[in-house]
Amino acid sequence: KTVRPDCVDIPNAVDTEFFSPRESGFREKNGIGHEAFVILYVARMVDFKGHLMLLDAFSEFLRHTPSSKLVLAGSGPMEPVLRKRVRALGLDDHVLFLGQQAYEDLPGVYAAADVKVISSDERESFCFAALEAMSMGLPLVATRCGMLPILLEGERGGLLVPVGDARAFAGALLKLAEDKKIRDQMGLYNRAKAVREHGWDSSATKLLMVYRDLAARKIQGQQK
Repeated sequence: KTVRPDCVDIPNAVDTEFFSPRESGFREKNGIGHEAFVILYVARMVDFKGHLMLLDAFSEFLRHTPSSKLVLAGSGPMEPVLRKRVRALGLDDHVLFLGQQAYEDLPGVYAAADVKVISSDERESFCFAALEAMSMGLPLVATRCGMLPILLEGERGGLLVPVGDARAFAGALLKLAEDKKIRDQMGLYNRAKAVREHGWDSSATKLLMVYRDLAARKIQGQQK
């Protein structure tokens, strides 16, 4: 979709200096080996975020990559249901519930991951966590919902799967787990795009240009 000619697109923004690639002690702190493939989901634990589908996908994925870990950061009313599902699937040793994380701790959590996932349904709108992960230089596996296809520009920054399709989600995870080169390429692309188009400077500059244009129009109108 294109922007209407009478509208200006001012994208949501993220602090790209705060959310930037770095070393992290998260794995060591939480007993996760350096060889483990770490999948991260930062999201409220509510129905439309699709955690149940993600757990089914991870269970399938784990059959091929038994050293993997799924890290769930966030809290919400679905947490008891999710913990029950983890037990039922026998994933207790592979799923880490972090709970709600302090904002200042998030970069360290992102930096420990190999891939960021988003498993939401059609009720998703933008998903700021996607921007945070992109700014951290992470590739994504996500459902085709909300603004994600636009953010990832097709699949240049990650892999997109149909909403609710656990098998396709597991397949996308496996594809990235087996190809570090693709992960690195996507991560570099996402970092560059976040800085170029979704940094605070970029967003603020576009907003300032709008105000300047409106002010100029008002002055021209008064001079007529």
